[in-house]
Amino acid sequence: MYAERVGEGFRLLVHVADVAALVPPHSPLDEEARRRGANLYLPEGTMPMLPEEATQILGLGLREVSPALTFELRVSEEGELLEERIYPSWVRAVRLTYREALEVEGLEALKALAEVLRRRRLAQGALDLALPEVKVRVEGEAIQIHPLPPYKSRVWVREAMLLAGYAAAHLALREGLPFPFATQEAPSRRVEGEGLSALWEQRKALKRAQLRAVPAPHKGLGLPLYAQVTSPLRRYLDLVAHQQLRAWLRGEKPLAQGEILERVGAAEAVADLVREAERKSRLHWTLLYLQEKGYEGPGVLVERRGGQGVFLLPELGLSAQVILPAPLALDAEARLRFLEADIPGLEARFALL
Repeated sequence: MYAERVGEGFRLLVHVADVAALVPPHSPLDEEARRRGANLYLPEGTMPMLPEEATQILGLGLREVSPALTFELRVSEEGELLEERIYPSWVRAVRLTYREALEVEGLEALKALAEVLRRRRLAQGALDLALPEVKVRVEGEAIQIHPLPPYKSRVWVREAMLLAGYAAAHLALREGLPFPFATQEAPSRRVEGEGLSALWEQRKALKRAQLRAVPAPHKGLGLPLYAQVTSPLRRYLDLVAHQQLRAWLRGEKPLAQGEILERVGAAEAVADLVREAERKSRLHWTLLYLQEKGYEGPGVLVERRGGQGVFLLPELGLSAQVILPAPLALDAEARLRFLEADIPGLEARFALL
């Protein structure tokens, strides 16, 4: 991606792998991707939606030049999308980690634009639920759990990707192009406060995000329209969106509304299974890690339930319910100790030190 200041606004380029160039609708690869629905990310490895050969050909930055679908977006100083252009391209991409991106010079426009876009979404009701996250990996016999640092570069990428998704959805609605939209109703309530306990309660009040064949707002993101379009190598509906955009660009007949509806329904069903498999796998390996290494470390009280408290353990990405021997304020930090794990039941017991 690339951003620059132009006049009294910004020009943003977001390049995404042009997977639809190789995977048209109804092709064998398309049918296989539809069946799998998405990449499956497990601690012990990734089960890809598409063959590894496709990733090597299409993945940005894996070859000297890569085929891309480019989203060229013009944005005002206030973060309003003024114009979108979407077109196929060839790009020379350099892959960077989030940490490496922090050291790159010349990103001032991208940083400024990301902050403008973020403020605009928050003003439109977006929720920024930055709860601690970890990555669980299994390499041979070793189980590793690493907290994910809240790098600012993550925000730069997120805001650019969200704007590309909004632009694609906006174009599809304007042009009458059948499209897979991502939507979410407003939360059941708004929780005031900035501590982890407030974020915890706000997450509980969220309505489930939905994939739909008709446009509707995504309240959680603070966007009037949204579609996921930045990961066609790893999410099937992103690929479908690219197939529709490519047909529109070439003046060809796109998939009909009914065909989009069928694909949305299939993707929703598979997405639930993928999310549950990933959650259970992470928890399974985390419990094995605790059995092997134990744990004594910090926990933050995020909820009180009678004489018990729910603690968030940032170093493990877990929550634990323990007995409170004395009153404790929300967001207070205490030290917890691992007691035992029920591997089949996917549960762990902790106690306060």
